[in-house]
Amino acid sequence: MSDFDKNDLVDMDKMEAHATSKFKHHKCALCDGHEWGISERVFRIADNVGITARSSYPAVFLTCANCGNTLIISAIVAGLQEKSDGNATSEGKPCE
Repeated sequence: MSDFDKNDLVDMDKMEAHATSKFKHHKCALCDGHEWGISERVFRIADNVGITARSSYPAVFLTCANCGNTLIISAIVAGLQEKSDGNATSEGKPCE
């Protein structure tokens, strides 16, 4: 593999099951489209301070096939990766 690890490939069955169970309306907020693409690999959104990254947030992108609106899904919350020292995830209070 080139710049990423084999573990960064998305388990499409797991991701589709997660999206189906959590994504209630299945339509795009911008265009009402119903077709979504899932990124084939987990991306790492870096928490940069200065030159070095302190941690990264593993994420999967869901992209509307019609307008390109993109949702960012936590790979940890979706069950695609385990939380580790280098990975971070939001663990705050529930939204009210």
